[in-house]
Amino acid sequence: MSTEQVVAIASHNGGKQALEAVKAQLLDLRGAPYALSTAQVVAIASNGGGKQALEGIGEQLLKLRTAPYGLSTEQVVAIASHDGGKQALEAVGAQLVALRAAPYALSTEQVVAIASNKGGKQALEAVKAQLLELRGAPYALSTAQVVAIASHDGGKQALEAVGTQLVALRAAPYALSTEQVVAIASHDGGKQALEAVGAQLVALRAAPYALSTEQVVAIASSHGGKQALEAVRALFPDLRAAPYALSTAQLVSIASNPGGKQALEAVRALFRELRAAPYALSTEQVVAIASNHGGKQALEAVRALFRGLRAAPYGLSTAQVVTIASSNGGKQALEAVWALLPVLRATPYDLNTAQVVAIASHDGGKPALEAVWAKLPVLRGVPYALSTAQVVAIACISGQQALEAIEAHMPTLRQAPHSLSPERVAAIACIGGRSAVEAVRQGLPVKAIRRIRREKAPVAGPPPASLGPTPQELVAVLHFFRAHQQPRQAFVDALAAFQTTRPALLRLLSSVGVTEIEALGGTIPDATERWQRLLGRLGFRPATGAAAPSPDSLQGFAQSLERTLGSPGMAGQSACSPHRKRPAETAIAPRSIRRRPNNAGQPSEPWPDQLAWLQRRKRTARSHIRADSAASVPANLHLGTRAQFTPDRLRAEPGPIMQAHTSPASVSFGSHVAFEPGLPDPGTPTPADLASFEAEPFGVGPLDFHLDWLLQILEA
Repeated sequence: MSTEQVVAIASHNGGKQALEAVKAQLLDLRGAPYALSTAQVVAIASNGGGKQALEGIGEQLLKLRTAPYGLSTEQVVAIASHDGGKQALEAVGAQLVALRAAPYALSTEQVVAIASNKGGKQALEAVKAQLLELRGAPYALSTAQVVAIASHDGGKQALEAVGTQLVALRAAPYALSTEQVVAIASHDGGKQALEAVGAQLVALRAAPYALSTEQVVAIASSHGGKQALEAVRALFPDLRAAPYALSTAQLVSIASNPGGKQALEAVRALFRELRAAPYALSTEQVVAIASNHGGKQALEAVRALFRGLRAAPYGLSTAQVVTIASSNGGKQALEAVWALLPVLRATPYDLNTAQVVAIASHDGGKPALEAVWAKLPVLRGVPYALSTAQVVAIACISGQQALEAIEAHMPTLRQAPHSLSPERVAAIACIGGRSAVEAVRQGLPVKAIRRIRREKAPVAGPPPASLGPTPQELVAVLHFFRAHQQPRQAFVDALAAFQTTRPALLRLLSSVGVTEIEALGGTIPDATERWQRLLGRLGFRPATGAAAPSPDSLQGFAQSLERTLGSPGMAGQSACSPHRKRPAETAIAPRSIRRRPNNAGQPSEPWPDQLAWLQRRKRTARSHIRADSAASVPANLHLGTRAQFTPDRLRAEPGPIMQAHTSPASVSFGSHVAFEPGLPDPGTPTPADLASFEAEPFGVGPLDFHLDWLLQILEA
């Protein structure tokens, strides 16, 4: 065990007893029949009551892995790895079967999600007691909404608060929607956040604050939402006035993250210092750093490390330092760059500075850098045979867990019956991260899906291999977007770099789980989110929080496809399905957005509604690095084999492939994306947008060729 692991175990109530329990039980729990890893044992022990949780694992693991429970080892560990883990395990053993049956009808994954928090036992009991009532009038919550509320620390109290306050908050003068109330309640401290909204919403909508209801909800819908609302009310007048002169939108941006109160206080304390020499940051840069989970710590890290990182041997620009700091975990990412940049630029790694910055400039930047440091020499050797550029792209797009999954599963995927090339494995990791790699390894039923598609909706045309991009091209496109310093300029730049048309590039990005709005804004979601969307389009949607489908669930999915898609009328329904457009009701009034610095450190012009979208997704895509850092992206890359050259203009040709190229000189590089006539400004992807994106998974439409191409990439 490492020193850090020992300290983690000891740093909780009952730490002494937990250390003694680890010493006594670690060897047994690592052996048969438990087969836990050291990291799993440490995770269980590193909580209040760790000793009791380890005892609970010894007593319950074998039982919970067998019928009628059927939990995986990972699920049992997740339940046990919280304060009160032993009690949560016992509650799952007592209630899982009942909660899966009528009238509750929860999935195993939903029960695990509820139990895998501090107070999981009490949350399960609350769901059993209140689910039926909350699904009925006047609440009319869905099962998924009840589960979302309960699946956090303090889930029991949050459910009780929803039962008490939902009806009142939906009425005047609050006029919140059910979805807004659920969003506020679905976080640690949800009960307190609901109470704070009830107490402060009316005041915050009036002068001098003049916040919109949506802005108040955004602030409250994070861990520590109550404290963030109180901080906004206390600090708003000061931060709006000189010398800060922050806009209302900027204040909301800072407050709408976990730790928003602390971030606002840090801005007030550090703003003037960071605006002056030697930092000389712009207001927008300070706001960008503060507008993340851990914004306070990121600002403090910039103050501490800025001068060192700007000097030799690092030589980072101000924009690069800001880019690294402007993600969730920015402090840790800066510290990792400080520790690893000289090492990663030297032999045997030989990365350039831009590559290191690109990896560090996303949520989870520190573990991604550490994974590259630990695994790059291994992954370049036999049997992996990945290039440096491929490893960097995977780390930048999908992060640490994808690299770990490749190290664990690629030797098997390279052999029969999978026989995948390194390029295909890299593409799979970039499509869906660890979850996609594990799903392919476990047996995603691609053949069944493709056979049913052929039987129910035959379409004449060339095979998908001749239509879609190669795995290398797919990785290059995703890496280009994730390594671009100005996200909203990334789409236009990609048109020139890859010499393709807008419809073709949109289709390519859609085939890997990116909506049109996200593509045009350059905000590529993380691999986990995109993979969940793609599974939905393929007709399989595991519960939120499941890392990857289990072999049993995949087998059940294949059987359900046979039953569902084999029913009469499915072919006709699919064949006549029209191409779905974004519903008219998804148009949203523009709101203020968080501005992000451009290459010169100056604010870029905002996109309507972009702030709210980024806040709701918790900044899952933090892409700031310069496009020229993607040295592995070949110029004039032709995506697809049927190409037509159009030298004078971008031609929006229909069809399932990237059919046209354009000269880079013909592309406008102005400060705004040059939308074609009739295309509205992109707003935020709403639930209706995403539902439309995932609807009719087996229908015949413009995306069918690319869905076939995706299935071919995933088929092992």
